Amino acid sequence: LDHIKIDIVTTDEQTIDITSLMVELSIFESIYSINLHGHLYLMDNVSLFSSLPILGQEKIVLEFDRLGTTVSKTFHITGVVDVKQNDSAAVYKLLFTSETKVKNNVSEFSRSFDGNSVQIMKEIYEEFFKPEEIEVLTYGSSSSKYVIPFMKPMQAINMIQMNASDTSFSPIFIFERLYKKAVITSLSEMTKADSIEKPSIKLNKNNETGQGL
Repeated sequence: LDHIKIDIVTTDEQTIDITSLMVELSIFESIYSINLHGHLYLMDNVSLFSSLPILGQEKIVLEFDRLGTTVSKTFHITGVVDVKQNDSAAVYKLLFTSETKVKNNVSEFSRSFDGNSVQIMKEIYEEFFKPEEIEVLTYGSSSSKYVIPFMKPMQAINMIQMNASDTSFSPIFIFERLYKKAVITSLSEMTKADSIEKPSIKLNKNNETGQGL
């Protein structure tokens, strides 16, 4: 990631640039989890968080450049852990998750569906997590009927996903991506995709003195 900028947006809509306080940033993307999530270590030597208590409703806005494109992502802070303090500074670990996870926690619905499994997953995702959109790279092998009895959107999507496969009967996955839209794809489709970066082999050669070159 290049040119990283991190802002905290408080509950009263104040925006505070905390880029200079960042020690470590980790974001996790997995085919086994719909949501992005991560943690951020901050070293606070200006007593920012003494005057700005974290209530668990704040947002983190992350901007960075990746492969020539500027990406902006918004996350919700879910907790503060591993607080360490000495005379000069305090270190905090902020836990965060995607906005879709927060919307999922306050949503529930009951409905029946009849049609292509992937199209139903897409419909549920875009209805409950708008304005988020999802990219479809594969479609289900057949139509199915589903009854959703008072479920959260992601619970319903997971139920449909477990019973869905593409036209080659390969399992289907749905997950959010850091650099692009969320995606519905299959295992067979993922194996055909190009790598984001080409791996390279670096040889470590020794000179006559035994030192690495």
